[in-house]
Amino acid sequence: MSASRPRKAVALLAGLMVLVGASAIASLQSPQVAQWLFPPEPPPPMETGDRLPTEPQEVLLEAASEPTEVPEGWPNLFGPRKDCTSPETDVVMSWDEEGPPELWRMDVGIGYSSPVAADGRVLLFHRVEDEEILACLNAESGEMIWEHRYPCFYKCKYEHSSGPYSTPIIHEGSVFIQGAEGFLKRLSFETGEVIWERNLSTDYAVPENYYAVGHTPLLEGDRLIINVGGTVDESGIVAIATGTGETIWTATTQGASYSTPQAATIHDQRYVFVMTAAGLVALDPEDGTVFFERAWRARHREAVTATSPLIYGDLVVVSVYQKGTLCIRVLPDRTFEEVWMARREFVSQFNPMTCVDGYVYGWNNLDKSFRCFDITSCEVQWKWWAPIGRGTHVLVGDQFIVFGESGQLAVVDANPQELIHTSLTKANVPLEREAFSAPALADGLLLLRNEKQLVCLDLRP
Repeated sequence: MSASRPRKAVALLAGLMVLVGASAIASLQSPQVAQWLFPPEPPPPMETGDRLPTEPQEVLLEAASEPTEVPEGWPNLFGPRKDCTSPETDVVMSWDEEGPPELWRMDVGIGYSSPVAADGRVLLFHRVEDEEILACLNAESGEMIWEHRYPCFYKCKYEHSSGPYSTPIIHEGSVFIQGAEGFLKRLSFETGEVIWERNLSTDYAVPENYYAVGHTPLLEGDRLIINVGGTVDESGIVAIATGTGETIWTATTQGASYSTPQAATIHDQRYVFVMTAAGLVALDPEDGTVFFERAWRARHREAVTATSPLIYGDLVVVSVYQKGTLCIRVLPDRTFEEVWMARREFVSQFNPMTCVDGYVYGWNNLDKSFRCFDITSCEVQWKWWAPIGRGTHVLVGDQFIVFGESGQLAVVDANPQELIHTSLTKANVPLEREAFSAPALADGLLLLRNEKQLVCLDLRP
C-alpha cells in the first residue's frame, strides 16, 4: 500500500465531514429545526394569586369604553382611535397591480416615523444628514408649508435606521415630536414655531438604548405618557403636561421599550398599559399609581419590545419577540388573571394587532404570515403567507389595507371564517423595500413612506 493512499483517505474523510457539517449548519438555519433543538424557555413561575387556566375564561367581548368623540384625520400613530382602524367609509378598496392612483410623491430622509395628517395637512418627521426635520405639507399637492429643523448626531450601532422612530402627534393646534436623542417638543401646527422643548434623555439620565429613542408618546387628556426609561426619581414612565412641558408624575424604574402605550376604561377605571423593557405595567394615568406589573420580555436584551398592547373588553394582549404572546384579563379589583400564553401560534416583533368582533389580526414574526386568531384562546383561524413580508395595516369597514415591508399593498377581508385577499400590487409598487413605517389614511388619501420616499395615493371615488 502506497503512502499516498492514507493521505487520500484522510482527505476524503475530511471532505465528507465538511459536507456533513455544512448540511448540519444549513439545517440549523431552518426555523422548524431550530425550534426543535432550542425550544423556547419555560414560562416564568406564576406570581401569588395568578393562574393559567386550562380553558379560555369567560370574557367581556366588547370594545373597551372610550371617549365617543373621534379626532378627525389621522392625528397620531395607528390613527384617530390608536388601533389601526379608520372611521372613513367612502374609500375605494380595490385596484390592479399598479396600485391606486398616485396624487404626488417626494423624496425624504431616513427614519421609521410614520406620517400623520389633519386639516388638509400632512406631517412627516424625518432626518437628512445631521438634522431632524418636521415637515408640514399640503395634503393635495405635497408642497411645503413650513418645516422645523434642528441638529441630531445620533448614529445607530446596528444595521437599522438612526431615526427618528417616534411619530408626531397632532392635538388642538399643536404638534408633539420626540427625536432620536430624546428631545421632546411642542410646536404650533399652524406655523411650526416651538412652544416648549425638553431633552428627556438629559433630564432623566436615560442610558443609551440599543437603537434610537423610539417610543411614540401616548396622548391621554392633558398629558403625554412616555416610557422614558430614566434612572432619576423612578422615571421609567413619566407624564408630561401638554400645556407647559412640566412633569406631572413619574413611576417605576423600568427601562424604555419601542412600544407605544395604550389606554382604556375597564370596570369604570381608567388604565394606561405600558410595555416597558421589562414587561407590562398597568397604571392610573391621573397620578401614576401602579395597579399591577407582569414581567414579559425577550431573552436577549438587544431583542427589544416594539409591539403595542392590544386592548379588547377586559382583555389585554401583549406580544414580545423571542418570548411569545400573553393574554390577561383585568379584574374589577384592579388585579389580573392570565388567560393564555402562546409561543408558536402567534408572535409579533414590532407589527400592530387589531381586534374585530373577538378575532385578532396581525403579523406573525417567524414565518411573516398575516394571521387571524381567536382572542379568547389564540386558536389560529387562518394564515396568509403574503409575498409582501411583515407589515402594517388599516381597517376600513370590514377590510384591511395591508402595507408590507416589501413596499406593496393588498386588501384582506376581516373575516375569521375564510381568508380572502385581493388587490395585490406588483413588486416595488407603490414603494421599494424596506418599508417599516405605518400608513396614514385621512380624507381618502393614503400616505405611505420608506426611507427614501413619501407617496400619497388617492382612494377617493
